[in-house]
Amino acid sequence: MSTKHPRRPTPSAPNAKGASENPAGSPPAATDTGWRGFLVGNALGVIFGPFVRLIAALFLGAAILFLSFAWQSGPQRTIDAAHYATFTGRVSGQIIESWLALEFDPGTMGSGTHWRGAAKASPCAVVEYHGDWNVPARRAFCGNRLGFNESYALHDLREMAPNIPFAWARDDRGFLTPQIRIGSEAREWLATHEPNAPMPSNPPPKNALDALRLQLDRPIDYAIAGWAFPAPEFPLAFDPHAPAEAMPAAFVDNKLHAPSGWWAFAILAPIGLLTWYRGMTILLGGLPPAAALFAAIVPLLAIPWWGDRIPHALNHLDSRFGAVISEMLGDFDITGRLVASEPGDAMLADGEAIAWRVGDKTYADTLGRIRFERPQAMPETADAALAALIDATTAQTRAFAIADQIALFDRLKVDKLADLRNAAELFVPAAKAALLDEQGDAVLQRAARGFLSEWVTQPIEEPHPGELAYAGRVHLFRELTDVPVPEIANLAAGVVERASARTP
Repeated sequence: MSTKHPRRPTPSAPNAKGASENPAGSPPAATDTGWRGFLVGNALGVIFGPFVRLIAALFLGAAILFLSFAWQSGPQRTIDAAHYATFTGRVSGQIIESWLALEFDPGTMGSGTHWRGAAKASPCAVVEYHGDWNVPARRAFCGNRLGFNESYALHDLREMAPNIPFAWARDDRGFLTPQIRIGSEAREWLATHEPNAPMPSNPPPKNALDALRLQLDRPIDYAIAGWAFPAPEFPLAFDPHAPAEAMPAAFVDNKLHAPSGWWAFAILAPIGLLTWYRGMTILLGGLPPAAALFAAIVPLLAIPWWGDRIPHALNHLDSRFGAVISEMLGDFDITGRLVASEPGDAMLADGEAIAWRVGDKTYADTLGRIRFERPQAMPETADAALAALIDATTAQTRAFAIADQIALFDRLKVDKLADLRNAAELFVPAAKAALLDEQGDAVLQRAARGFLSEWVTQPIEEPHPGELAYAGRVHLFRELTDVPVPEIANLAAGVVERASARTP
């Protein structure tokens, strides 16, 4: 009796329901599923990717703040104190070159024009000092990085950081010659964009760069500051074994005597680590745990060198949030920033320079006609400096031919109408003398009266406490209150009255 074995089904044999298990021409199911998964995954990434990156950036940004503050409060202070303990040498240096490094990224402006709100400025100086070495040493320092708003005054800049001096170069007359240095891209943007706000000068500035030159052209302030504030010494501390790496003495002393901040480290470091881990978990959720842990730990090893680099890395996740974190880190120790380098490596050392000289360009036809000489004995106060400048201006103006005096006072009036009023006050006493001269020329008297009438008419720069030569500037208006021209005397008296109310 023979036994029949059931026939083994072939791959194309129908199943119990009569359907083929792998019909001819049909792709494998796994392949179909893979394509669907790929497309779905990419679609989800496009939809939810920006949201995931933003959440990760929030956690990582907070972690960067906590960890940076923790490091600077604890370990960094201890490291600095140990490093500067060897800076036992002391020497006095001289500033031989100085500029204001203006940082401005045109890429952040978009369609906006208020560029000064996005700009930062750092005073930089090259210091030369001598010691027991043969060749004088030079070192560059860049100080506090502050906002460059419309109230930023170059003539008031006398410290690059607390207790660390700064001084502008001076010309042969002893006047300040301030200088800004800016990158080529920023300069190109300023030269091709309109000023942030219309200016009434005549002719008006063609672009934002010309407006900047005009706004900061304050010749009388530069003259007063140059005469009243001599260039300071620059005390330095150095390691006798490495004198080329000298640092400002005040900066070294601050590092040596900084209070302990380990308590802040103990509070902030754990919070920062937990926040960092959470952010990296969100960002690297698709990696195997070991790889994600490795990727999270490696950046932490570079905390001492994070600086401005790590906030910029956040720009890849969210550019706006990265900029916010960078600003917050910069504000953490806003007055303690000091960057030392070789002179050629200083911030914008090779940038394009924008410089000012008293009496040039805008005021060449008025203040530029007066020849000033450096006094044998420099004035001891800003008020005395203003008085000396006025005396020199009055004597030379009164010596001009009558036609030249008339042209001068007419030009001063035109400048005032054009809102160019940063040179006129030196000529006020000369104009008053011409107006009150009973034997004087009638045309000259009318020109002097026209200038003085316009000078006291709003808008004017009224004296405010705290500015250079405040008392001397109030005195100029007070001297006009007895002029027998009501329109001049009354307006001048109003300025004096308001100034008296502001005086502490």
